[in-house]
Amino acid sequence: MTRPPVTSLDVAGRRLVVRADLRLPAARGKKAPGSDVVALADWLRPLLHQGASATILFRDARGAGTEAAEATLARQLGKALGVTVRRTGLPAADATRAAALALGPGDVLLSANLSAVAEADDGDDPTLAAAVAALGDIHVDDAFALSDRRMATTTGAAALMQASLGGRHTAERAAIAEFLSAAAAPAVAVVGGGTLAARADLLKALLGTFDTICLGGGVANAFLAADGAPMGRSAPRPRDVELARKLARQARQSGTTLLLPTDLVIARELRPNARKQVIAADACPPEGFILDIGPQTLREYQGELAEARRILFTGPVGAVDLPPFDRSSCLLARSIGELTRADLCHSLAGGEATVRIIGLAGAGEDFTHISTGGDAFVRHAASCLATARPRRSDGKAA
Repeated sequence: MTRPPVTSLDVAGRRLVVRADLRLPAARGKKAPGSDVVALADWLRPLLHQGASATILFRDARGAGTEAAEATLARQLGKALGVTVRRTGLPAADATRAAALALGPGDVLLSANLSAVAEADDGDDPTLAAAVAALGDIHVDDAFALSDRRMATTTGAAALMQASLGGRHTAERAAIAEFLSAAAAPAVAVVGGGTLAARADLLKALLGTFDTICLGGGVANAFLAADGAPMGRSAPRPRDVELARKLARQARQSGTTLLLPTDLVIARELRPNARKQVIAADACPPEGFILDIGPQTLREYQGELAEARRILFTGPVGAVDLPPFDRSSCLLARSIGELTRADLCHSLAGGEATVRIIGLAGAGEDFTHISTGGDAFVRHAASCLATARPRRSDGKAA
């Protein structure tokens, strides 16, 4: 289903049903709108001035039933939009439909937290989809992070009414596509994360399009295991090892270089501040947990990044929840940020843990684009690479 940006439509007198990606305020009494609220308001405000009205739907599992937080969110939206945002119930309620259909030009309504109907939403329940579609004229999907799933409030409702994409969703897709289709080279990717299976499609798409891929985390473990290295207590699943062998063969044929760790940081316990030890990548003892790339590998990866003109960063190279084993990931994020700030490269980052690492590194303002799409970012990036075939630095068409 191809959906145009809502900003390209004539919305005067139309009722928008906006599926937004909003989070309830964490701090009680917090008055300043968060970045998610500001991003929504930036594209919605002009449409309200054109005579549209909007019913905004959101879902935050962390704040189910939190009345005060929902009231604060409504006030923050109102402040950012410059209008009074009224609150209503869930989409299926008669009162919600009546309130949505009574909206006039420039009016805004905020639904109750959809976490109360999460099971129906995740199950693409047709009754919930129909209830959402009955709230207005144009469905606006502004939840890029959900774009890899079929849900009642996104794809389900969109199939029943005129469908469009919100400004934030559109901007995410455009930024990713522009970066991945660019010709600037060398192009280097840092790919990590917990399992190879979660990054396999992206890695396959990167082969032949990026010059070098620096591997870390569980992704690297699968390739090391495929080469026969002992994995201690961090042994990957057999299917990941076989997948690594297949991808390694494809990499050799593609011209893309896969860089694996030459040294690792291990510990005997899975806890923060556990006693650490640096070992060669082929020397993990049976009782060892592999928790980070080693200092030599970090320097090698930083050297590759220093020569790059495009850098993709997705997936930490160590255990981000177990400091100090997040150190290499933070230092790589900082290096990429510094290179970008110096105008030496363009950088794109995405994935939930990656975004968290960039925040810990204090590099959140330095990257060219940081996607908030989580797993959807990884899948969308793989899809973009499969359709847009940029050139490697050797000048050959990928």
